[in-house]
Amino acid sequence: MERAMQQVSVWPHALESAADADRVGLGAKSAEKVREILSTGASSRVEEAARDEAGRAVSLLARVWGVGADTAERWYASGVRSLEDALALPNLTAQQRVGLTYFDAMERKIPRQEVAVAERVVRRAVFELVEELAPALPAEAVAQTYAFATGSFCRGAPESSDVDMLIVLPPGLEAQDCGDFQRRLLTRLLRRDGLLLDEMDPTAAPHRAHPLRASWMGLCRVPGFGGDARRIDVKIYAREHVTFAVNYFANSQSFCRATRLWAQKHCAQAARAHGASVTGFRLSDQSLAPVLPSGGLLAPVPCDDETALFRTLGLHYVPNTMRFLGMDYF
Repeated sequence: MERAMQQVSVWPHALESAADADRVGLGAKSAEKVREILSTGASSRVEEAARDEAGRAVSLLARVWGVGADTAERWYASGVRSLEDALALPNLTAQQRVGLTYFDAMERKIPRQEVAVAERVVRRAVFELVEELAPALPAEAVAQTYAFATGSFCRGAPESSDVDMLIVLPPGLEAQDCGDFQRRLLTRLLRRDGLLLDEMDPTAAPHRAHPLRASWMGLCRVPGFGGDARRIDVKIYAREHVTFAVNYFANSQSFCRATRLWAQKHCAQAARAHGASVTGFRLSDQSLAPVLPSGGLLAPVPCDDETALFRTLGLHYVPNTMRFLGMDYF
């Protein structure tokens, strides 16, 4: 269903009649649903779901951060019918409590200009911290620090679900622990800049820290935009992962799946340059590694930038703004 929705959303022509549904390349069931909407202006399945009290309640609860479908159904069976009911439950995880408290904020899209301001605040703090940790680092090395909003923002979307910041440390900071850098940065953004509001999962934050990468999810309030709480993710990587982290988080989910599948299934010839028995590549946010028949991995293939990564995969470079389902990628 997600794939069908994306295909329809990027189709370059208006769908005006039931016959138009057959031109999009949808599966049979998805095309049937689109034809129904075009013919009647409604979806019988959606209308049926809207009349189902249990379905409505479970669907609402499942949208809460930290609550999956199983938990939502269990809550409904115990008598929970609303977010207020759920917030009164005695054994909520920290993640669920924050998700319920800020539910409305997390549901609202963030305008592009607001993400840009949050990006500037984080970038300033990142570069200040880099210069404090390595005062002797040459300016040209400091300038190679990567600190940008990624995700849908870097793909040119007018709105985003969250502020998704990717930070890659510069050359010369290879010995810097990413978890330590994360703690210092978050402290600065919270106490000095006042950007951060609340950590979405306080108990899990230490477990997301690693010498070579760290990740944190929380809420922020962007100065000058009315005070709404916004979701923010901060991901930090060591320099050795820069190409792969930048590629991974710039991609849409569909493009990410497509490139990983391509690397695994359609690159055997290129991969065999790294070993006669290699069957393909495994592409992740950290590396591009040749895969052995046993499933084991050889040493990662160095790629200085995304252009080199695409070239290694036998592909032309794809601009960020084209990395979504519906484009004729490969």
